Amino acid sequence: MLALLFFILAANTITKIVRDSVFLSQHTAAELPYLYLLSGFLAGLGIAVYSRYTSGFSLHQLMIGSLVFITLSILVFWYLLAFHNTGWVHYAFYIWASTVFIVAIAQIWTFAEELFTPREGKRLFGTLTAGGTLGGILGAFGAKWSMSHHLGTVHLLWLVVGLLVCALGVSRLATSRLRKILSEPKKLQAPRSVPPIIEGVIRLLRHSPYLLSIGALILVSVIVSTLLDFQFKVAAKETYASADGLTDFFASYYGWLSVLTLFAGFALTGQLVSFFGLYPSLFILPVSLLLGSFGFLVFPGLSIATVMRMGDAGLRPTFYRSLTEMLYFPIPTSVKAKAKTFLDVVVERLGDASAGFIILIVSLTGRPESSTLVYCCMALVLVWLTLLPSLRRGYLKALVSALTTRPSDFVTDNIDYQDKATVDVIAKVLESPDEESLLLGLQLAESLDPKAILAQLPRSLLRHPSPAVQGRVLKLFSSCPDRRAVDEYLSGISRKDSPEPVIRQALAATGKAKDPQRIKDAIIELHSQAAKSQTREVLIEYGE
Repeated sequence: MLALLFFILAANTITKIVRDSVFLSQHTAAELPYLYLLSGFLAGLGIAVYSRYTSGFSLHQLMIGSLVFITLSILVFWYLLAFHNTGWVHYAFYIWASTVFIVAIAQIWTFAEELFTPREGKRLFGTLTAGGTLGGILGAFGAKWSMSHHLGTVHLLWLVVGLLVCALGVSRLATSRLRKILSEPKKLQAPRSVPPIIEGVIRLLRHSPYLLSIGALILVSVIVSTLLDFQFKVAAKETYASADGLTDFFASYYGWLSVLTLFAGFALTGQLVSFFGLYPSLFILPVSLLLGSFGFLVFPGLSIATVMRMGDAGLRPTFYRSLTEMLYFPIPTSVKAKAKTFLDVVVERLGDASAGFIILIVSLTGRPESSTLVYCCMALVLVWLTLLPSLRRGYLKALVSALTTRPSDFVTDNIDYQDKATVDVIAKVLESPDEESLLLGLQLAESLDPKAILAQLPRSLLRHPSPAVQGRVLKLFSSCPDRRAVDEYLSGISRKDSPEPVIRQALAATGKAKDPQRIKDAIIELHSQAAKSQTREVLIEYGE
C-alpha cells in the first residue's frame, strides 16, 4: 500500500508539473478561466459516469484497469505533445491530468478502508499518507534534476510511465490475502440516474442548516483557492516565458509544497487543534490568507503569490481537511455518506467553475485583474469568516443532539482530537440520567484531555446504580496519566459515605496489575451485595 501510494503520487506530481508548464508556455493567462470551467464540469461529469458504470467490477480489476488506462494515455499524450503540439492537445491534457489521478488515488484509499479495520486504519493511515507525500517530494525534485540534465519538459512523461509501471508491478505482486479481498465484486447498486441522488442530497441540505453551512464553507474555500491558483500561475507566466523555465520553477514549487504538506500533516494538525480547539483552529487558514492578500496588494509579484498559494495548497488537504472531517462527526452515518460525497465532489467542482466565472467577469470589466481579484479574494475570505460562528453553533447543537438521542451511531466512531468545546459537550452529556448516554460519554471522554474532563466530571457517577457506569469511571481514572488530576477529583468528594479510600486502593492495584485479589476485596466494600459480581467483572476487565 505504501509503495503503491508512493509511485502514484510521484507520477501525479510530475504530470502536474508538465501540465502547468505546457499550458502556460503556449497559452495566455486569459484562457485559464475557461480551463477552470471546463475542468470543473468535465471532472464532475467524468466522476459521475465512472461511479455509475464501474460498480459491477471488483476493486482489483478497477485498480489494474485504471493504471493501464493512465499509462497508455500518458504515452498517447507524449506522442501528441511531441509531434502534434496544438492547442486542443494542451486543453485535453490539462483536463485529463486534473481528473484521472483523482480517481486512481480514491481507489487506493477505498482499498485501504476495505483492507484495514478502523483501529488499524488509525494506526496506519498516517504512515501511508506520509509515504505518498514522500513520493510527491521525490517526483518533484526528480523532475527538477532531470531538467538540469536537459531531458525536456514533454519527455518528463517517460518518468511518469516508469513510475506507473512500478505501481502496476506492486499491484500484481499483491499477497493472496489482498487478492482475495480485492477480487470480491463490490456489491454496490448503481443509481438509475444522477439527478435523483442530487435531489435527495439537496433536500437534506435544505432541511439541515448545519450541513448547509458546511457546504457553504467548502464552496467559498474552493473559490478562494482557485482564485489564488490563477494569480499564482499568472505571476509564474509573467516571470518565466519558456516551457523549460516554467518546468524548473513548478518542480521546485511542487517539491517544497510536498515538504510543507508532510510537515503540516505530522507537526501542525494535532498540536494546533489540541492547543486552540476546533473552533479557533478554523480561523487560522482564512486569517492567514487575508493577511497574505494585504501583502500581495503592497508587494505584488511571484514571491508573495507563491507563498500564498503554497500555504493554501499545503494546509487545505491536511490541516483544514482534518478540521472539516471533525465537523462531520455529529452527523448521522447514513446522512454523512450521501452528503459528504456530494459536498466533496459536486460542490468542489462547482467552486472551480464559480472561480472561473468570477475571473471572466473581472476580465470583462477592463480593470487590472490582479488587484481586483485580490479584493475579490479578501471579500470571499470575509464571507468565509462570517460562516464560522454559525458553524460552531450548529456543531455543538448537532453533537449534543447526537450524543443524547442517537448514541448507537457512535459505536464505531471516536473523537480522537482535543477541543474545549467538545469537552464541554461531553461533560454535559455526563450529566444525563440515561445509562447508555453516560457510557458513551465516558467512552469518548477517555480520548479527551483527562485533566479537562475530570475537572467537569460529575462526582455522583461514582455512586451511580449501574456497575457498568462505575466501572467505566474507574477505567477513566486508571487510564489517566496525571495522578494529580485524579487526586483532585477524589478530594472534592464529600467524606460522608465516600468511596475514596476504596477507589484509591483499586487504582493502586490496577496500576501494579499484579494482585487481582486486592481489586476483588476493594469491590466488596465499594458495591452492594447484589451488584458485586457484575462490578467485579467490569473492574477486572477494565483495570487489567
